[in-house]
Amino acid sequence: MLKHLIRPIGNINPPEMTRYAS
Repeated sequence: MLKHLIRPIGNINPPEMTRYAS
């Protein structure tokens, strides 16, 4: 579920989202 939210946001590649993506 988190990955799904980070996927669309990953497009913006924010610093906070990159941390979760890690």
